[in-house]
Amino acid sequence: MSLETRPVNLSADGEILVYWAIGSCGRDTADETGRDEGDDSGRRICVAYLPPAGTPASTPVDPWVGRWDGAVVSAAIRRGTAKPDYLVIDLVTGMEGCSGAVTLYGKPSGTTVIGESYDPADPTAPACRVALSREGNALGAEEMGPCTYYHGAACGFDGGMTRGE
Repeated sequence: MSLETRPVNLSADGEILVYWAIGSCGRDTADETGRDEGDDSGRRICVAYLPPAGTPASTPVDPWVGRWDGAVVSAAIRRGTAKPDYLVIDLVTGMEGCSGAVTLYGKPSGTTVIGESYDPADPTAPACRVALSREGNALGAEEMGPCTYYHGAACGFDGGMTRGE
């Protein structure tokens, strides 16, 4: 700590730090943005909200992980537990007269991933293959393999999606 910043108190759970500073508080504090901007003469009481102990200060956002929604297809994507470099993709399709779902597994390469299914309960089930390509908050799905086992012949896993909330 510099001579211009001194701790005052830390909450019992270690998540809130109260400190005083000469000049201004940091951007992550309760001090109003732009308040007394340029005034370095006075002390201010500042509040900082800290991440829980053992949590990295900033965790990079995974561009694949999350909910993706589209008019015909939607997906829920997460990282594999045993193999975190692989994606687990729950892909759903639905339109009048047809619906289906499949879980795909694939290792991303840049902005694309080829997801492939397998059914451990039915080893004779065909492997469905779907290519996913991501551009910003848009995700496209294109069926590449025999997926009618998972959705029927009237629809497919083709379509565009955007990142959901």
